[in-house]
Amino acid sequence: MPTIVIAEMMAVPADRHDDFKRWSDDLVNGLLTGGSRIKMARSATEISWFFLRTVRARRHRPGDDLISLLITRDEDGDGLTLPELINFCVLLLVAGNETTTNLISNAMLALFDRPDLWRRIGDDPQLARAAVEEALRGHAFSGQLLHG
Repeated sequence: MPTIVIAEMMAVPADRHDDFKRWSDDLVNGLLTGGSRIKMARSATEISWFFLRTVRARRHRPGDDLISLLITRDEDGDGLTLPELINFCVLLLVAGNETTTNLISNAMLALFDRPDLWRRIGDDPQLARAAVEEALRGHAFSGQLLHG
C-alpha cells in the first residue's frame, strides 16, 4: 500500500507499482538486513534510470504530481539539480515505504499484544485517532490512550 500511494503521488503508471515495491525492498534489504547486494545494486540502477527518464519527461510535459512540483524552480531560478531530483525521488520512495510499512506492522503487533486495547478501540472507534497518533509517536500505546 505505501508504495502505491507514493507512486500515485508521483504519477507513476500503475503497471510500474510492482517495480516500485521490488526496488524499495531490494534497496532496504541490501542496505539494512543483509540481503543480496546484487539485487540492491540492480534495483538502484533500475530505479535511477526510471527516475532519470521520468524527470526529463516531466520537464518537457509537467503534470499535477509531486515530481513536476519538485522540478519547478523558485523565482530566483534555483531548484534541484538532476542528480538531486533523482536521489530525492528514490529517498521518498524507500523512506516512505519502509517507515509506513513498519508503522502499520508495529501498531498491529502492539494491538495484538494488548487485546484489551483492541476491544476498547472496537467498542469506541473514536479512540482509533488517538491510537494512530500514539503509533506515530512510537509509544506503542503507552499511557495517553489508556488513561486519557
